Amino acid sequence: MSPQLRKRSKIVLALEDIYAKPNYHFPDVYMKKARQLYERWEASGWKDEREGDGAYDDQTHEQPSRLALFQGAHGHQQAGICGDEKSGAFSIVVSGQYELLDTDRGTYLYYSGSGSVDNTDPRQPAPSTTATMALHTSLGNGCPVRVLRSSTGKSRYAPSFGMRYDGLYTVVSVSYPSNSKGGMYEQFKLERNNGQTDIDMLVHSPSPVEIGQYQQINRVNTATWSRSSDHDSAMEE
Repeated sequence: MSPQLRKRSKIVLALEDIYAKPNYHFPDVYMKKARQLYERWEASGWKDEREGDGAYDDQTHEQPSRLALFQGAHGHQQAGICGDEKSGAFSIVVSGQYELLDTDRGTYLYYSGSGSVDNTDPRQPAPSTTATMALHTSLGNGCPVRVLRSSTGKSRYAPSFGMRYDGLYTVVSVSYPSNSKGGMYEQFKLERNNGQTDIDMLVHSPSPVEIGQYQQINRVNTATWSRSSDHDSAMEE
């Protein structure tokens, strides 16, 4: 968990929901981690989302993106690129958003910058966002980037369900091809670092057990949030 995320989130409440409310049916491993984090809140520093060289277990299956946030693997629930212009990209999510432009070959992938689909200017790409500039910085400093794949992706390496952390990659180049509208866009090539679990082994995650756990959590959470919403509405009346 990062200091940045701590400021944006109700961390204490979230941790209590995970480890202290059995009706949510979180897997034991997450309940244990949540309790440990809660107890070490004052004694230990939070993992900075900028530490892009922090290798997580690359067999970890992050069920929804909220658990990627919980693990510190990706600093934003919605954004595809987490990072800043000064330090570089800390993590990216391969989600198939630009499936007509991007290519995912497992050990390497091509990842397009923001606005790549819509740009119509053949002479220059869309103005770089902070996220896109973060990838430029990573290209320059060589720091590895965490890559997570989402089930919304279309490649054979996308998980069948949820989101999966697939290890560390390095940004090795940037090119400027044209989209279907003739507009120039920025496309980065990332290569998977050596010494990690073979990518072809990771495609077997999530397992049926992990999918079942997520579905159970989702059912309980949906019911709980529904009751909470009904209660809040009644109080307002």
